[in-house]
Amino acid sequence: MSHNQTLCLKIGVDQYPGLITLTGEPPNIKGTGVLEEIYDILSKHFGFCYQYVISPGSFGEVLENGTVTGMTGQLNRSEVDLSLLLGISENRYDAIDFSEVVMMDNFVVAYKRPTLGSDIAGFVKPFTPLVWAVVLLSMVFILATTLFTLLGNTAPSLSQHGNGDHVQCDGVARGAKDESTVQWSVEWAIISTISLLLWQNTPQMPKRWSVHVVVGLWMLTGFILGTTYRSNLKAMLISPRIVIPFNTIQELVNSKITLFVPDSNSLHQAMMASSPDSPLGKLRPQSVFHQDYIQAIKDLFAGSIAASSPSLVTTNLEHTYFSQTGRCQLYIMSENLLQMPPLGIGFPKGSPLKPKFDIAISGLKEFGILSHILHKWTSNSTECTKPITQKGTPALRSLDLGDFYGIFSLYAGGLMLACVTFIMELLIGHNMHKKVTQPPFSCSSDLQLPAKGTTGTGYSTSVSSTHMY
Repeated sequence: MSHNQTLCLKIGVDQYPGLITLTGEPPNIKGTGVLEEIYDILSKHFGFCYQYVISPGSFGEVLENGTVTGMTGQLNRSEVDLSLLLGISENRYDAIDFSEVVMMDNFVVAYKRPTLGSDIAGFVKPFTPLVWAVVLLSMVFILATTLFTLLGNTAPSLSQHGNGDHVQCDGVARGAKDESTVQWSVEWAIISTISLLLWQNTPQMPKRWSVHVVVGLWMLTGFILGTTYRSNLKAMLISPRIVIPFNTIQELVNSKITLFVPDSNSLHQAMMASSPDSPLGKLRPQSVFHQDYIQAIKDLFAGSIAASSPSLVTTNLEHTYFSQTGRCQLYIMSENLLQMPPLGIGFPKGSPLKPKFDIAISGLKEFGILSHILHKWTSNSTECTKPITQKGTPALRSLDLGDFYGIFSLYAGGLMLACVTFIMELLIGHNMHKKVTQPPFSCSSDLQLPAKGTTGTGYSTSVSSTHMY
């Protein structure tokens, strides 16, 4: 800042992190940021000094009773010679003059960047709920099909009668289903359905070709599902995707997160004028309006609020934080909140400074000086402003115990179920007779019994039949 020239201009300002940050006490207030560099260039070009004058509380507007408030009121009453960047609106245009448009911008919403953490349900994430439902229904279908195939043509049981002279087949040759056959068929169908899905070994397979067809198809399905599951789970661990709280205005409304809106700026005015059922009107109940930017930034980085601001302000905050820590702390909602009006420097009505500043500002834009200044104060925000939904976090995270709680709980539940089943089998087994659970085989006319008088161990029985399974 230069103080050697005779003409010293008063510039109405307020804290506006991202555009200008003020330090010190009046009249020795100093500033840093984009606007400070622009004012410094203009002061050297026109040969004037300048001092900052703090504006009373807000950017200002013209009220219905004709009162002009805030920074706009300072300009209207010629208490200052120019101001920082103000939105060029019809409301203000009647009270003050504006320079050539300095820049265009959008109101965006920033929130604390989500980080990776433990996910107790992570082991079910490779498939969507719909896919899991289809897998469950497929298991039920295969179980029913296998059971139907096994019981569709059950062989009769084999028993010995009389004095041991002969073996007789009881029941109808192709229709008898004794209890042991049904029990064995149900057990085999359940075990094989689950085992094949998990790609595990199965009990001895029946020799019926129809069972082989069902089992073969289910084996192929289990192989495809298992391979896909493992691949997706590995990909999620290597490159996880972060779920963000909101990415659109409607999602922000549904989240009920408190939104900070600077008092009296064009976004505040638009929200107050919006109908309750409009997107901005729906945000109004969860919004807070004030001018304490420093506290708002602290709350924003702490994650207690979301904040609306021009995108230039948010990218500057990201730039500053990344320059100091090498990390990104915020993310920006993909959907813009509102198109800002053109931004220009405010002047009192009829100010002789306006024509001179218009020419200078046009030169700053045409020669790329303004773009260079903006890039200087936002260059390190490039990584942080990329859409967070397109990539995971670049940082690696070690797995902690929370990542295993889900699968360990499932494992513990399986062990408990197995123990309960084992105990029930022991209790029930004492009250039941032993039953043959081997798959029955068909009768054959070739069954030969040992000669009368031989011992049971001396049987030379020949069975030329084939198992029905």
